[in-house]
Amino acid sequence: MPEAIGMRPMLFMFLCSAVATTAYFNRDRLGISAYLHETFSEKPINALPAIKEIRSYIDSDFNFEMAVPNGWTLIIADEPLSEIDELETSYAVGFESPRSDENDHFSDYIMVEIIPGSISGAFETDGSLERTILIDGRPAKEDELLLRDYEVAGDKLDLQVFQAELYGLGYSVGFYAIGEHREAAVLRDAFRLMIQTFKLPPHLFDLS
Repeated sequence: MPEAIGMRPMLFMFLCSAVATTAYFNRDRLGISAYLHETFSEKPINALPAIKEIRSYIDSDFNFEMAVPNGWTLIIADEPLSEIDELETSYAVGFESPRSDENDHFSDYIMVEIIPGSISGAFETDGSLERTILIDGRPAKEDELLLRDYEVAGDKLDLQVFQAELYGLGYSVGFYAIGEHREAAVLRDAFRLMIQTFKLPPHLFDLS
């Protein structure tokens, strides 16, 4: 398992500029209207805007569903669907946050990554913050870490990573929120929103 973002090609792609892709959103499909009344973190000074509105996302390729912050931009990095069943490739979809100000050069984002087989895509940690949770009624591991002085485009930033992983399915589903540490409170809210509303279809891969 990798120790740094530079060792994760799929994750690193979301650190760079990406072209927004059209997606199908259905506000009522997940029954998420109650989230609009939940109290999210207040906006830190000179940081990512607090989450005020949300929307649901239904993936057009794999039909998983989740809620995401409204105003965050869809970005997709994937392998051709014809190659997914080779159990050697992965599929990822993410949502990039708005920039907090004109000096914000880092794209904070949340992401779901699906890897066929038993390979884990999670970052290595010391395990001190790891805990077992349920995502869509299935056991998962949740963890977090801080990458200090991580170099991005010549700048050294403290990056906060929140991560969780579904396991024991014949494939892994990884959930990530990565952004500047100063924006960790809102990033955590976006991460929680994603994992608490995530729904898998009955058959994601045909492994026969």
